[in-house]
This record gives sequence, C-alpha cells and structure tokens, in this order.
Amino acid sequence: MIKKAILLSFLSLIIIQAFSQNINAVQLSVIIANNARFKPFDKTKIDLLASFDKNQLISNLKTDEQKFSFWLNVYNANMLILMRDTVNAGNIDKLYKTKNILVAGYKLSLFNIENEFLRCAVKNKKLGFKKAEVTRKDTFLRNLKPLKPDFRVIFCMYKGLYGYPPYQIIENNNISEHFQNFVNQHTDKFAKNNEILIFDWINNYKTDLKNNPIDSIFKGYKVIIKKTPRAIFVENFFPRYEKVKFDEEEINPWLK
Repeated sequence: MIKKAILLSFLSLIIIQAFSQNINAVQLSVIIANNARFKPFDKTKIDLLASFDKNQLISNLKTDEQKFSFWLNVYNANMLILMRDTVNAGNIDKLYKTKNILVAGYKLSLFNIENEFLRCAVKNKKLGFKKAEVTRKDTFLRNLKPLKPDFRVIFCMYKGLYGYPPYQIIENNNISEHFQNFVNQHTDKFAKNNEILIFDWINNYKTDLKNNPIDSIFKGYKVIIKKTPRAIFVENFFPRYEKVKFDEEEINPWLK
C-alpha cells in the first residue's frame, strides 16, 4: 500500500514536471489568473509556477508585452487570492509586502511585482515605491523586467478597493485590449452629460501617467474625480459579505 502511494506520488511528479516544461509561461499565467477567478481552490498551476524552469521562463518572456502580460496575470491572481481569504481581513497592507509568491524558486511579494515588474521601479513617494531592489540584485530577475513603463498596465492592475479596474486576465499578450475594456467600462457606465466619473485611486499613479493624462485617455469627456470608497467586492469575494448591498453599488457595474 505504501509502495503504491509512493509510486503514484512519483508518477504525479513526473506528469507535473513534464507539463510544466511543455507549457508556455504566459499560457500558465493565464490559467493561474482564470483559476483564481473561477476555481479558487485549484492551486496546482501555482505550484507549477513555483518550480518553473528558469531558462524556459526567460525564453518565453522576451518582449515587454509578454513580460507585462505574465506579471499582470500573476499579480492579479495573487491579489485576488489574498483579498478573497477572510483570514486576511485587516492584514492586507502587511501581506502586500510579504514575500509569499514563488516564481521559478524565487520568493516575491505583491509589492515587488507591482513596483519592479509592472511599474518598472518608477520612484513614487506617494505610493512608497523606490528604485529596484530584487531586480537590481539578481541578473535572472532583471531579465524578466520590461525595459520601460507602459501607462496601460496601470489600468489593468486589479486592486482590493472598489473603484479600481475590474479583474483583468491578459490573454494573447494583448494589453491594449484589456486597457480598452477599462475605458469602455467607464464610458458605458460612468459617463453622463459629456462628463465621466473616475475614482481618485488614479491620482497616486499620476507619476506613471505624466505622458498620458486622464483627459487624453477619455477624449471628448470632462473627467470628474470622485473619492474612492472602501467596500468589498460581492461576487466570489469575501463569502461572509455576499449579497450585502452598498450605497454606492448602483454606480459601480463591477459590484453587480
């Protein structure tokens, strides 16, 4: 019986390793992001990411578009997992900087991923972002960092505050498509009398958007900045709050 269990474990390990060497890193990140959204208890692909071959990761992520897509999916998936777990309520800020995300054997935090791989370590005092740390010290990680910031990435990042962008899964390395989803959501739902409402979370990212101001993104609209309210995402989020109505829910399509 014990021998059989050991054999099954050994065979499972071989299958997992074979699968991990045949799947592209961006494809794996898409699966992880989809699972985080729709199969929250399936951690098998996250385990694959932890043991992913370093050389294969570098060969899979050659362009900035591929790198941004990969890191956005990893970031969004882990942010959602973190926010959904009710035991983390009240500890999000601390866990945001805890290195509990494994990528090819490297331990990273959500802060590391956002600061260095998604924002390319653009210094921002307001958000507490400084120059590169993990990518400065390690050549392998530096190879996975995009060469220059991209304003579209800011709008594809998922956050645990309502008013932030909706949950994004970047498929086919197409960041533009998902950025356009953000713009469309706002023009469809938040526009009235040639004015458009956007929550003030965006103010913290003005440093990243200096060449692409909000007014130029929403051409033809007068942009109205409104305070970002704190609330909890209702669908597939904190279970104890499901079906709870919030005062602001009517103006937030992502809570419906």
